[in-house]
Amino acid sequence: MAEGLSCAVCGEPNAPVSRSLVPAELLSLFDLDPLGTGGAAASLCGPCSELLAAPMLSREDLEALAKAVQLHREAQVPAGEREAQAARARLLHRALRLGLQAVVAELSARPPAPPVRSDPDQLGLFVSKTARLSHVEQALSQADFAKARALAEDLVKRFDLKEARYLAGALPGIDAQVQAIGSDAAALAFLAAGPDGALQRGRLTVSLASAFQRGLHRLVAEAAEREGEALVLGRPVGWYWVKAGEPERARRSLEQSVQDSSAPGQALMLLGNLAYAARDVSRARSLYRRALQVEPLAVYAEEIADEQVRELFSQARTRGLSPVAEGVLSLGAEQGLFQAE
Repeated sequence: MAEGLSCAVCGEPNAPVSRSLVPAELLSLFDLDPLGTGGAAASLCGPCSELLAAPMLSREDLEALAKAVQLHREAQVPAGEREAQAARARLLHRALRLGLQAVVAELSARPPAPPVRSDPDQLGLFVSKTARLSHVEQALSQADFAKARALAEDLVKRFDLKEARYLAGALPGIDAQVQAIGSDAAALAFLAAGPDGALQRGRLTVSLASAFQRGLHRLVAEAAEREGEALVLGRPVGWYWVKAGEPERARRSLEQSVQDSSAPGQALMLLGNLAYAARDVSRARSLYRRALQVEPLAVYAEEIADEQVRELFSQARTRGLSPVAEGVLSLGAEQGLFQAE
């Protein structure tokens, strides 16, 4: 660094460190410069460089951001590279806006605090309570309770978050309970069905509680697959993968259930829900039709994702059509909702 350049933070002359305004990892992830910096760098003195930390995005942060980009690409199908580039920029700007809104909400809800301890994650998007707990949430959703405990303990030391403090104390007992259950999928399923007995939801954020339950459902599915079980408490294993937030693993498992005739009605209905979530409405309704034909009593109206198909059940009951499944198929055919594959 040439002499004469001042620190961009404190103004100290002869700043020896150059720091890119946008981390190189972010530029490579988006294939563009979303903040319009043109690759510019800031000059920093030694103390300010240590305060801001490097890299400004941790590996876990980049993994989370890459996942958001992947999900965004799956949900948005742009027409051409120009629109794809604009979509990536809009995604980052939205993430920045949401992050800043979370920071403002958090700071507005608390009384004035003493000077903040040095924090290596000073990038605005990652300093809110939600962001600080996000790595714990990810570990919970993966059912890695030992890692979640270690992350929670670290947060207690750095920020003394009440949710982290509670998890740090509660997770060792949960981990021991899960280890004792082992590969008993049914016992794990009972635990997943009543997670409040293990963790008190009122002492967690909604995201943490949801992640914990996803992790428990993951354990059920993994245990069942290890033991070669097709059903757990009357549900196909794919149902637990759906609850674990793993749609692709759920799809493979449910297709196997249909092939093996293991709860085929439920499996076809759930495959219909997955197709509906992927915006393939025609295929979803074809799968709902097959489910009603194969195992009508196993198709639960309240679990169908397609609101129009759920409405057919209500119409069938209102008209007194019996059995309801035949009425649903008849009404669906009349309204052109069900098509053969």
